[in-house]
Amino acid sequence: DPVKAVIKRAASDVDGDPLKYRYRFFIDGSLQPFASTVDTLPPLTARKRQVVSVEVQADDGELLGPVATAQVTLLNTRPTVPGPAIAPAAPRFGDTLTAGLAAPSRDIDGDALSYRFAFLKNGKRLEPPDVVRDIKKGETYRLEAVANDGEADSEVGRVSVTVKNTPPTPPVLAFEKLPLRRVEPVKVRIVEPSQDVDGDKVAYAYAWAKNGEPQPGLTGPELPAGIVRKGERWMVIVTPSDGEEQGTPAHLEALAVDSAPTAPEVALSPESPKTGDAIKAVIRREASDVDGDKLRYRYRFVVDGTPLALDDSVDTLEPLSVGKNKTVVVEVRADDGEQLGPLVKASAAVQNTAPSAPEALLLPREAFCTDTLEAALAKPAGDVDGDRLAYSFAFFKNGKKVEARANGREMGGLRKGETYEVRVVASDGEADSPPARASVTIGNSKPTAPVIAFEKLPLRRVEPVKVKIVEPSTDADGDPITYAYSWSRNGQPQPEQTRPELPAGAVRKGERWTVTVTPSDGAEQGAPARLDAVVADSAPTAPEVVLTPATAKTGDEIRAVIRREATDVDGDKLRYRYRFLVEGTALNFEDSVDRLPPLTVAKKRTLTVEVQADDGEQLGPTARASLTLVNTPPQAPEALLLPTRPARGESLEAALAAEAKDADGDRLSYRFAFFKDGKKVEASADGRQVTNLRKGETYELVIIANDGEADSAPAKASAKIENTPPTAPAISFSEQAPKSGQAVEVRMEKPSVDADGDPISYEYVFSVDGKPADLPAGTRSIPAGKLRKHQKWLVEGTPHDGEQAGRSGRARLEVVNTAPTAPRISIEPAQPTAGSGASVKISAPSVDHDGDAVTYRHAWYLDGVRLDLPQTATSITPGVLKRGERLKVVVTAFDGEVEGEAVEASATVKNSAPLAPQVALEPASPTVKDELVCAVKKAASEPDRETPVLRFTWKRDGKPVPIGLEQSRIPAGVARHGETWSCEVVATDGELSSAVASAEARVLNSAPLAPKATVEPEEPRAGDDLLCRLVAPATDVDEDTLAYQFRWLQGNKALKADPESPWKLPSTGVGKQHSYRCEVTPRDPEATGAVASAEGRYRNSPPAQPSVKLLPDQPAPDDTLVCRIVEEAVDPDGDKVGYRYLWWKNGLQQSFARSTAQVPARLVKAGDIWRCGVVPSDSDAEGPTATSAEAIIGQRPPTAGR
Repeated sequence: DPVKAVIKRAASDVDGDPLKYRYRFFIDGSLQPFASTVDTLPPLTARKRQVVSVEVQADDGELLGPVATAQVTLLNTRPTVPGPAIAPAAPRFGDTLTAGLAAPSRDIDGDALSYRFAFLKNGKRLEPPDVVRDIKKGETYRLEAVANDGEADSEVGRVSVTVKNTPPTPPVLAFEKLPLRRVEPVKVRIVEPSQDVDGDKVAYAYAWAKNGEPQPGLTGPELPAGIVRKGERWMVIVTPSDGEEQGTPAHLEALAVDSAPTAPEVALSPESPKTGDAIKAVIRREASDVDGDKLRYRYRFVVDGTPLALDDSVDTLEPLSVGKNKTVVVEVRADDGEQLGPLVKASAAVQNTAPSAPEALLLPREAFCTDTLEAALAKPAGDVDGDRLAYSFAFFKNGKKVEARANGREMGGLRKGETYEVRVVASDGEADSPPARASVTIGNSKPTAPVIAFEKLPLRRVEPVKVKIVEPSTDADGDPITYAYSWSRNGQPQPEQTRPELPAGAVRKGERWTVTVTPSDGAEQGAPARLDAVVADSAPTAPEVVLTPATAKTGDEIRAVIRREATDVDGDKLRYRYRFLVEGTALNFEDSVDRLPPLTVAKKRTLTVEVQADDGEQLGPTARASLTLVNTPPQAPEALLLPTRPARGESLEAALAAEAKDADGDRLSYRFAFFKDGKKVEASADGRQVTNLRKGETYELVIIANDGEADSAPAKASAKIENTPPTAPAISFSEQAPKSGQAVEVRMEKPSVDADGDPISYEYVFSVDGKPADLPAGTRSIPAGKLRKHQKWLVEGTPHDGEQAGRSGRARLEVVNTAPTAPRISIEPAQPTAGSGASVKISAPSVDHDGDAVTYRHAWYLDGVRLDLPQTATSITPGVLKRGERLKVVVTAFDGEVEGEAVEASATVKNSAPLAPQVALEPASPTVKDELVCAVKKAASEPDRETPVLRFTWKRDGKPVPIGLEQSRIPAGVARHGETWSCEVVATDGELSSAVASAEARVLNSAPLAPKATVEPEEPRAGDDLLCRLVAPATDVDEDTLAYQFRWLQGNKALKADPESPWKLPSTGVGKQHSYRCEVTPRDPEATGAVASAEGRYRNSPPAQPSVKLLPDQPAPDDTLVCRIVEEAVDPDGDKVGYRYLWWKNGLQQSFARSTAQVPARLVKAGDIWRCGVVPSDSDAEGPTATSAEAIIGQRPPTAGR
């Protein structure tokens, strides 16, 4: 808004002079550069939240009147109305509606905008607010969008959509019965109905086509019998409709087929074949075909239900193809070239052959009584039929049959010396083989190894070594067992040792002894058992130990003393290991330590020592000794009387110069006693203090310590009451920091006090810089003219009571320097920037009254924080300052000793405008499909080292687009073909802005996308025009009006089409088996799109039906019948037509040759009914059969008699 100063009440002038007004405008206190006659600020001069104030004065031409003021704070401006968008724009059932923006809001304040969306249905808000799911046909949804700048909402932008109807899906079709035949009705059924997501009722329309030609009269789901003919291709088209729209039609087609031939009669020869026979399928009665087709037979041999992989023309099985007892089945069908007739079968069974003898085997080949004999086959029996064989086993012991287990194949319970025989017979289930035999004699079994152990471990030299049998050997044959013993030492056999025991002393420490025990049953030795062990060390005996001293105190060293040494039977060198325990808890000492230092154990604690002898391998038994520590009386303390030189008026206090020490760490108590001139006196403070002292008296202090059990020796101290000297006076100089030439006096601040009441006199001594001052005796002042700069003066005033001098009172002064005066300074420039830096200017220098040379010390501050600069720094370099910072410099004059009064100067750093970025619009050649991006190629820079904010302004054909200033992108689809878009970018720091950086591009045309094409009919034949149809039109993202160009080609050769209907290729001039391609090219006003193509190929057309007649018209017996073609068949492709003749007698087709156009007279009999037919063919396909009317053979009239 423009901000105008309005005069609500006019100024008045007592002189009646005419008045005019002078105006001064301020923004946030900063004066604006407008003429004083301007009463209105233009729009956009001030920004949101800034305070605009105006000062107004009336002017009578000579004088200005008083100032009148007014102010206003600029308010927020709400954003413009956004343009919402709903996707998809034309929704249907099941779509998800999403909220978006077609046109963003614009905010004049440059505020960042946020958006709120709300979907409404029937006036009610929906959740979530920006997405709607599960929509239904006919529902209307409204989207409301509101922009918010953080303070205010825009007006509501609205857009609505209504959910469109969804057409039904195509149904799924099926014929009631396939294949189609002429004698049966054709009926189509709907297997899966069309689905209508809107819930609308679906109706269906039916249309039929024969060989691609529509059949207008057929509009139902069923065709009556007789409509279809063999070789015709029929299609049904079912189109669903929901009353508003038709859905995608469903197509179903099928070919009408011919009739299958009848079944023949078949048998196998020979009827009872054997494995070596050839087996042949013999046709006893031929099959017939009602269509007169030439037949051949297809054979399939099956053996026990498994088909053999033979060619279907093979009618004989070779010898040995089938084994005995298998059933051979042959399946036979007649084949007329199109269909197979019914299946007929014949079967036979192959006879059996007995197996040959196997070879028998008994395992193991060398058997013992612990084994189990198992019968096995060294070689199986052979069977020429390949039958699976079963075997029976029989065992004989010493010639007599015995029972065996495991189906007669295993024999246990064997004994040494027995002979066993097995007999094996193979059987194929019908016949047995000759028996096979094998035998074995049972041998002797060796005894098992015993389990042995030493009687005692470890082995030691002083003890005998004895081995015992823990588990004896066993002998499977029950033979008696004896044992042989052998010994070895360190691997060397000991032949003399053959018993199970070694005497004591035979082994020595460290030797390894091995014993071997071997069993024997008298016939053979069994496996030996071995055992070894190393001779171990013998532990030493226990020593005898005592603790000394026997009555120990805490302060004693306590020692473990070995009274009787330990011994070692192996003669090993011994050492002792010690372990000290207090009340059962071990102390942390090395095991070689045999004594405890003083103060280790407290009184009344029991100390135990454990000692073991160690021979380097083993520890001997533990020896122990114990004692309990007794109490130790405390030592005498040291007594002290304070003060050490008491005087009258003071109190005398007992103190400990050193506390008593108690080795046991007991808590001590003390008793105090005072004696005055040899007599005990009462004391206060628990006997520790006496008062009312008088000069000349003598006092003695006695202190005794006690630990609760015993007293210490007494400690004593004594003192005599002396004269009390006067106290120190408090004196001062009349000037503490005088300057040169001043006179100074000594003042008595507080006189001395004498406790004994003696009279006091004073003596004053002056010194300067540590040397006696040249002043007359008895003086109490420093006369004028004596003081010099930096001199240090001392005066000592000493009191005296006639016996002693008291402590002196002292006073000091130092003659001080005179500080220099303050200079006068300023900062230049007065409003520095980041680029200018700043310096300090001294406009009036400092003065020093002592004549000292003056230097200046500088301290620089930014926002109150001192900068790390030397005191000599008189300036701030460019690049250090930032806008808005408060710069301060403090300057202090210095004369070499002291600083003068500090002075300071301040300035506020002025803002610097950012430098513009470099931008480019990408892509450089955009289309409607592209997102436009205002890309920053070089970032904006800011002298104040701030991060500037980029503001983007988009223009379409030179006109601003209402979109957020932070938007650096335009979504794809917003820019239209032919428009020129530009982006302008400004960097701002919130106060100042850079120069404008800009880039532009023109939206180019987008060529249309390829359509989808097809050629109809799908299988063209002669006479059919080819039609090039669009399955799906081309799409153009620019939404341009499109035109299509059609072109027909055969191979790479272009064909001439009808200019009025270029999408149609006339059937004239086309040939069967030739392919023709249609190319469709879409065009918009500027560009050609991608080409779509489709191809059609002409199929062969069978010849049309001819017309035939049977001659003569009234045939008689013995007449020759002729089937005459009255009207030739026409082939649409112009192919040469041949004919196949068919003849029927009494309804049965005759097996004449296909070229037979006549029936010989000898076959024509009275009463027979004859009919002929002709099948036309172009060598690729046959046309419809033409038949004559039936002719009944009449009686030949009798001849005339004579």
